[in-house]
Amino acid sequence: DRVRGECTFPFLQQVATTTESEVSVPSHSCSRQAGAASTVIIVTVNGQLEAGTYRLHIAARNPTSPTPAGSTPISWELESRSNLEVADRLDFPGLAPGVRINSIMKKAELVTGSQCLQQAISSCDPKDRQYQRTGRNDRPGMQNNLIFVITLSSKSEPGTLFFHAPAGFEWADECNVTTGSKDIFGADSELPASYKPWPVNVNVTRCVGQGNVAAIDIAHDIGAGFEAGESYSFRVDWVRNPSLTPAENVWVVEFNGEASVPFLGFPLWMFGNITLEPEDAAQGVSNTISFRFTLAHDVPRGGLLQVTAPGGFLATSCALAAVIAEASCTTAFPLCISNDDLVVLSQDFRCEAASDNAVRLQLLKGMLQNGSSYVFRLLVRNSAAATSSAGEWRLESYRHLPWIGTS
Repeated sequence: DRVRGECTFPFLQQVATTTESEVSVPSHSCSRQAGAASTVIIVTVNGQLEAGTYRLHIAARNPTSPTPAGSTPISWELESRSNLEVADRLDFPGLAPGVRINSIMKKAELVTGSQCLQQAISSCDPKDRQYQRTGRNDRPGMQNNLIFVITLSSKSEPGTLFFHAPAGFEWADECNVTTGSKDIFGADSELPASYKPWPVNVNVTRCVGQGNVAAIDIAHDIGAGFEAGESYSFRVDWVRNPSLTPAENVWVVEFNGEASVPFLGFPLWMFGNITLEPEDAAQGVSNTISFRFTLAHDVPRGGLLQVTAPGGFLATSCALAAVIAEASCTTAFPLCISNDDLVVLSQDFRCEAASDNAVRLQLLKGMLQNGSSYVFRLLVRNSAAATSSAGEWRLESYRHLPWIGTS
């Protein structure tokens, strides 16, 4: 029997359609018909779908058996009808080549650590040291050099290794792969003991990227490649991060007739749960702005927070500047009771104007802790002219800015 309703059953979780020009489409729902030889997925559009090019995204579960060697993957068929109840085809059915189903790779992962903040870089774990020595940069929109580890289920054969990054990542057209044991985690950094050195007779002959997919050609003599069950690490330079952490933040690696189980990516270094609340939105008046936010990283003693207002605002006064740890607040702004190392007292900061519309606070003691919620309050003067749309405010955190003045 035909299954109707929302796509909440295990086989099909989500259906979404968009045109290449990002034109909105009518609401739609989905259902399926399961047969012995095939499964029919039905997308019902509640309205007219204009002629054009579309992408149809379907979340499905792959077959349990890999595609046999030498065989051709089965094609997918797509057709459109004006009515499900009658054989009224609008477009002649089209065939799309299917994909090969690979064996499961034993393991693949992206090596992510934490920045070395409290100790010397030389004493950090190599996984943490990569942020200072390899060009690792998890900030939104930045070029990023990433370290991966693969563990194959069977001995390798020469071929192409594919990286499928989450939507929004953009690989460089030509990328570089670092495989030297003392170079992967930065110059003269030792390889962690759990990783096996890259075989000397395995060579990377090409690395190219297109969109969120990178392809690395790997050459070696037959029988002299990667061993099954051993973990090999390498670094790929570079991919550009998206502006936001992807909703589906998983990566997939394919190589040697094997595909990894999707593995978790990394969160971008950005504030979480950020909101802005003005006290008075009238033009030209004094206004207390409150930023509420959650930190992704610690801001240590000597670190800074900086707020930049849209053009027209004046933020040169530090009279009421303060940061408050919400969970420990027991008195009215701008003072708050300190909780261990959480900096919440106005005397814990040095405030200065960075420009006419920007103020920065430097921590003189204590620290701001990642995962904790804070309020940054600041007295500004609103733009003298009324605006038709809201401007963009910017909140930034820094571990250290050596050019900060002493006044």
